[in-house]
Amino acid sequence: MRAPSVGYFEHNVLARRSEFDEVESVVEFVTAFVERAILFGDEHLYNDPYVVVQLASGAQGACFLHPEDLNTQDLDALPGKSAFDQLHSAAPYLRVALLDALYHHINWRDGIRPTVEYEFRGTGSQKSSARAQRLVNLAGVEKGGRVALIGLIVDIARHVLGLGAELQVADLAKAGMEVLGLRVHRDATPLVQWADTVIMTGNTLKTDTLASLLDAAVGSAKRILVYAMTGHHIAPRYLDFGVDVVTAEEFPYYWYATSPSRMRVYARGPL
Repeated sequence: MRAPSVGYFEHNVLARRSEFDEVESVVEFVTAFVERAILFGDEHLYNDPYVVVQLASGAQGACFLHPEDLNTQDLDALPGKSAFDQLHSAAPYLRVALLDALYHHINWRDGIRPTVEYEFRGTGSQKSSARAQRLVNLAGVEKGGRVALIGLIVDIARHVLGLGAELQVADLAKAGMEVLGLRVHRDATPLVQWADTVIMTGNTLKTDTLASLLDAAVGSAKRILVYAMTGHHIAPRYLDFGVDVVTAEEFPYYWYATSPSRMRVYARGPL
């Protein structure tokens, strides 16, 4: 099994269970967030539920959902139980969050450390714009370039267009919409094949599209950046599969104005 899928990462975690002590694997809590958001200066309504799982060790894992995915009864079996014991029975989105929390410890043991870290402060809209600019810069977007954005974030799209690059957008939940004069596509594969730079959400792990999209992009002289909130501890491993840059963000996220938001950056080469 050699593909960046949930099954691949679960296999790796289970093979290392003996390295964990009890505190590092017991689920302390799981929280589901159901938000509606329109950041100031924008018109796009975001409706993206997500869950955060915390282990007794303090390690956290997260997964973003489509609205129809969330069933709060799915959460009831987790607290007080070993994350390892819940992997096979948990709902798919909780499986991702549990694996993500466990990878916090695996990364630490393996010496996986960020290349650089950034912190954003201010209002939600200020942090969103600063974050988007940082992502676009890390992706190496240039005037005249062709950029595929997989997972719609309006501020990222706005900064790509502001640099004079061509942009196409795909998003499973927002397909058919028009944003910034662009139609949002459902099928991302043709966009990845067209682009010379790919900016891709970490939620492609949850939707089980990550492996196929990387297959379409890797080896064709493309620069690939994955921005991950879903599976933010798993995401550094994507460098092993041809991704050039990974950014990882943990709760509380950039749209919360009352706290600093942090971005860890992992890169295969110089930034």
